[in-house]
Amino acid sequence: MTSKIEGWLASLPEEDVMAELHDLEGQLRELERQVALRREVLAMKRRWAADETSSEVEGPAVDSNGSGPTVGTAVSPDEDPDDGDVKRGKDAVLAVMREAPDRAWSLDAILDAWESRTWIEDREGSRHSLQVAASRMFRRKELKRMRPGVYRLALHMKEGGEQT
Repeated sequence: MTSKIEGWLASLPEEDVMAELHDLEGQLRELERQVALRREVLAMKRRWAADETSSEVEGPAVDSNGSGPTVGTAVSPDEDPDDGDVKRGKDAVLAVMREAPDRAWSLDAILDAWESRTWIEDREGSRHSLQVAASRMFRRKELKRMRPGVYRLALHMKEGGEQT
């Protein structure tokens, strides 16, 4: 004797349920991405507000010995030391940071410099690429991490030399 539940389970279209589950998981991933994006926007707004209240236009920096604040060299959209060549990854990070080698650069300040040079179109996608590049450069001792999201060139990288 088959109960109603057994009959219902037997007739349940498994492929349809699996497809619906797949769609719902995709929606969940999209919602998680949207939540992360909103959190980043709020964090950016808070960093911007903090920068506005400080005396420095481009955010925190420290002097060459790391002992105190200093104003970094501003990145001008009119100045492109690389004659318009679009840089990517490590080359783009180094091109910007070498303009003020003693400055501690936030990832947002580097992104701003990239945008001013029109090296990027999608800031959020570029943020991820920058985070990956900075992390790799830190592991290779090409950058020093001052605090999360803020880096300074390692001494041997300031003048264009590579790690030896």
